[in-house]
Amino acid sequence: MTDPAITGNAPPAEPPRTTQPVVNDDGSFAEGWYGTYGENNKAHLSRYKTFDDLVNSHLNTKSKLGIPADELVRIPKDDSPDDVKLAWKKANGWSENLDDYKYELDESLKTKVLADDAKLQKAKEFLQKELELNPAQVKKALDYYYQDKGQSIDDYNLVFEQDKEKRRNEGQVVLRKHLGSDSDIRAARAQAVFDKFAKIPIKTKDGEIIPSAKLFEEFPGLAESPWMTMIFNNIAESMSEDSLRGLVKPTMPTPQQIDEQITKLRQDPAYLDRTNPNHKRVVKEVEDLYIKKASAK
Repeated sequence: MTDPAITGNAPPAEPPRTTQPVVNDDGSFAEGWYGTYGENNKAHLSRYKTFDDLVNSHLNTKSKLGIPADELVRIPKDDSPDDVKLAWKKANGWSENLDDYKYELDESLKTKVLADDAKLQKAKEFLQKELELNPAQVKKALDYYYQDKGQSIDDYNLVFEQDKEKRRNEGQVVLRKHLGSDSDIRAARAQAVFDKFAKIPIKTKDGEIIPSAKLFEEFPGLAESPWMTMIFNNIAESMSEDSLRGLVKPTMPTPQQIDEQITKLRQDPAYLDRTNPNHKRVVKEVEDLYIKKASAK
């Protein structure tokens, strides 16, 4: 047999390798295989000793994500295209339709807080367009605002009641000092005379009629002043028994009764319609009831 090496017919020799292979014949990675992928990736890639390790890690990560690539949403940057920004907002529940941002004031706040429809609409538009909040986030923001406003009203009422109680106690000391041991009886009689005659409208020299209530609106502490009580006690003492007979102190409505009046007025068409000629009058009645409720015992 002829030797191919002698005859010159031997197959061409394999060209020498110029680079170290990344994967060895047994599937393991060559030492330092990760060197070409950057120093910042060295620690992470060096954990994989075989090609199977790397593939299994990739598959495991993919299964944990559980989201198809075509469903992923890019987090926008300031210079991102508008469609990227819109997709991100919608993925977070944002809606371009303001009708989706419905809001109803909590029942517990309806007798405390006046929710102006026009202002509420502007607030919703701002939260939707400028802050790009979704309907649930807008509801939370408005709930916080109105609950805080309601708490402020409660705090005001508490301070008002405490101040009123303080003035009443101080007034009783003055009355006992000047009217004696039966000051309670004299004060009740003075109050009856006050309620009967002090609330008569005042007629000026020009014929103008001024409601006496205006005086007490401008000076709310006047009616509770012990000095005013003593003045009307003197008037009562100058009156005959026949004149005093039948004067009874009126019964103040309870806070619950005032709440019922407020609820009824808030359902009045004139209260709901700002174009109604009686709108301001009904709103004023509601405001007066809030003041009366704060002062009712």
